[in-house]
Amino acid sequence: MAKPTSKPDWIPDDDPEKIEAPSGSKQNTGWLSGEKPPFQFFNWFWNLLSKWIAYLETITDCVPVANGGTNATTAATARSNLGLAGALLGDTTDGRKLRKIRVRIRDGTNPNTIRAEVENIWNGDTIAEVDNISKGGSSGNFALSVNGDQLTINNAAGGVHTCVTIVSAWIEKDSSGLTFNGIQLTPDGSNGGIIINVWNNNFIVDFTTIASSESMYFVTAYISPN
Repeated sequence: MAKPTSKPDWIPDDDPEKIEAPSGSKQNTGWLSGEKPPFQFFNWFWNLLSKWIAYLETITDCVPVANGGTNATTAATARSNLGLAGALLGDTTDGRKLRKIRVRIRDGTNPNTIRAEVENIWNGDTIAEVDNISKGGSSGNFALSVNGDQLTINNAAGGVHTCVTIVSAWIEKDSSGLTFNGIQLTPDGSNGGIIINVWNNNFIVDFTTIASSESMYFVTAYISPN
């Protein structure tokens, strides 16, 4: 289905004399038989609908879609399919791709180590689980800082694509029992990887102290150059 060439833009100046929202109770019950709502209520509905359509258009017009469900599509192809042209919104280089992965972390077999793996969610990569990642060491595609507070996913053979921009990141699941008040994922400029840090009470946390037999899951969307 092609994108419509026009969309409603109802009272774009939001004139308060023409727009009035029904009360919360009226919105819960809806109109009853025989009621004659004031014109301001109808204007409120169409004005709100226009705003939502405009907002959703900004989302669907700037996020690439999968090409055939298998390969990552370029920004140019995705936006062309949407009747647009140019690069990803917020990114000035055409041909880059949006990807999404899930990172799983848990206790390593050896003391004071962790194991990690990467699962593809959309256009990303899959990295098999690597066990016994120790502080100051690296194994497979993963490296843990000396203090254990920084986990890097390296851009090595079979690893994640080179990351140039983190779009979003969040903790999807945590079984440590702690309350985390921050997560930061940043591109690693030295090798195109992704660096993960988490905070508890504003202190950066040592991954080896929070990992357990259960799992922590981090989800991130990022942009790669190809």
